[in-house]
Amino acid sequence: MIHSLTTTSGIEWTARNVTTMRHSLSSFCHSFKLVLMLSLIEARFRLSMMSTMSNMTEASESEWFSQPQRRNSWSGTTPDGVKGILDIVVN
Repeated sequence: MIHSLTTTSGIEWTARNVTTMRHSLSSFCHSFKLVLMLSLIEARFRLSMMSTMSNMTEASESEWFSQPQRRNSWSGTTPDGVKGILDIVVN
């Protein structure tokens, strides 16, 4: 049974080195999965917020125009890609 192995570059690999490397790789994979999951959660949250905002805007437009009010609205996108709508109503 081989207990250690020396590479051509002079690095000696033992069972301890390999175990430590496996733990490091495992830790990296867990961190990567966590970052990926958080990114997916953020993307779903943004999509649901955009959907909610568009539903609210579509539902309330008929109400806005049926009342004698002056409406100023602004819509735009933030640098990170989030769309926003600002409505100002003056009676």
